[in-house]
Amino acid sequence: FGLQTRLCGQREVAGLTPPGRGHDCASLAATRTFAVRAPGPAQQWLPARLRKIVNALLVTDASVSDLDTINGILEAAVGSWGLPARVLRLSLSSLRYDPMDLRTMRARLCTDHGIPVGFSCVEPADPGAISAGRGSLMVHGLYVLPPQQHKGIGSRLLADVVAFAREQAYTRLTTRAWREAYGFFAAHGFNPDEPEASSLWPRPLWRALD
Repeated sequence: FGLQTRLCGQREVAGLTPPGRGHDCASLAATRTFAVRAPGPAQQWLPARLRKIVNALLVTDASVSDLDTINGILEAAVGSWGLPARVLRLSLSSLRYDPMDLRTMRARLCTDHGIPVGFSCVEPADPGAISAGRGSLMVHGLYVLPPQQHKGIGSRLLADVVAFAREQAYTRLTTRAWREAYGFFAAHGFNPDEPEASSLWPRPLWRALD
């Protein structure tokens, strides 16, 4: 799953699956490896067969050396959305990450037995952007390879984002989700910030953190 778009000079995004605060780049980069060994509260909703899959996943910090892998996952995910050819071409040109993105955002790579299957990127939200405000963390991108979707990987990545946001004292998550991700984010407590204007373009969503 995944998605993302440019807004107000920044690239912003989204991703997909069901439930689970300092805002500088240095704090975003200084994160820990987090491996799931047993189902925690955020995984209790999963059927037993999916818990086994989630427990085999490892989410670690990504670096510039992972750039090709990250963009490969992004391209595969976006390519599966059935977008019109021109929209797909224009979208991919603005969605791909570059070295500076991975140096300034908190990027996390999810692997299944060592094989990359998804990733997430977050950064402090622009306070002036729709759905943001002070203390908001932007889910800039969350993508899962198409063959690995609907297996709890998107939820695993989002749970990692939520844990980081709470640890850093953020009070709100924001994103901009394409129509393919609406259901995923709604299931995880995200709300629309404005009426849907077009099904072809990303929609601002937000979620308060307790």
